Amino acid sequence: MNILVTVDERYATYLMVMLESLFIHNEQEMDIYLLYSDIREESLDRLRRLVSGHGKRLHTVRVDEKVFGAAPVFRYFSRTMYYRLLCAELLPERAERVLYLDPDILVRGSVQELYEQDLQGCSIAGVPDRFINRFWPDHRDALGLEDEEPYINSGVLLFDLEKMRREFQLEEMMRCLEEHRENTYFPDQDAINLYFRSDIHVLPRKYNYNTGYGTLRDMLQYMAGRRDPGKPQPVIVHYMGESKPWQDSYYGKYFWEYYAYYRKYLSGRERLNFAAKPLWVAEKMVRAAWRRMAGKKRDSFKRREEG
Repeated sequence: MNILVTVDERYATYLMVMLESLFIHNEQEMDIYLLYSDIREESLDRLRRLVSGHGKRLHTVRVDEKVFGAAPVFRYFSRTMYYRLLCAELLPERAERVLYLDPDILVRGSVQELYEQDLQGCSIAGVPDRFINRFWPDHRDALGLEDEEPYINSGVLLFDLEKMRREFQLEEMMRCLEEHRENTYFPDQDAINLYFRSDIHVLPRKYNYNTGYGTLRDMLQYMAGRRDPGKPQPVIVHYMGESKPWQDSYYGKYFWEYYAYYRKYLSGRERLNFAAKPLWVAEKMVRAAWRRMAGKKRDSFKRREEG
């Protein structure tokens, strides 16, 4: 099994958390391909020890930062996110496919079935981005995507490397991104959806599950433990957005599972901060409920005034 990761020094520790969760639930042979340009040798050594300690193989490939020097970068993104687009060029010819995984995810089960998915002739496979498709359809419209064309999240991607080597043109993708630059909000993800718009195989949500709540009601139900036992449990959870589980104030789903892996990388003081997390959660819930009630009261008062 071939696994692709791209990361810079800031995310090196979180990559180790992700890889350890992957290895614990997947004992088969693996080749891990790391594309990078800015990681300290100390961090690379830690990654090598982790990977070899689980009986896997790590292959590091340094990428010239100038390759994507003109590509748009903003908010919390970095140019490292573009490196996955070089997989067909930089991975060995013997690799027929590769599974890309973001560093801000947690693997909770076997990915063998995902890796062996029939791509039905498509170059890539991914999970529809629930946030964009459900809550922000205007972004799809701004990019010019048709209703029947999927918009996938780029955190988990399965690449058909053989087809990519035959057909993929990086220059064409970057030209496509430049044409839509003013409407771009998620740089590499938008580029992937635009370039591969008719060449994407859709995967089940369980392989890239967004840990956000979406609504206050969803949050309260999750906190109360009300989950539909009939729904398939996520195999991969993805801590999407700017709020991450390694931040003190994070209160999204699947925090404690993440913490079980992450705690070994924390100092004593940092562990104490995370021990206070239930207080952060309680505060967030109270604030959210208060804003909701206040909003309803304002709406009610406005209707009476207008009536």
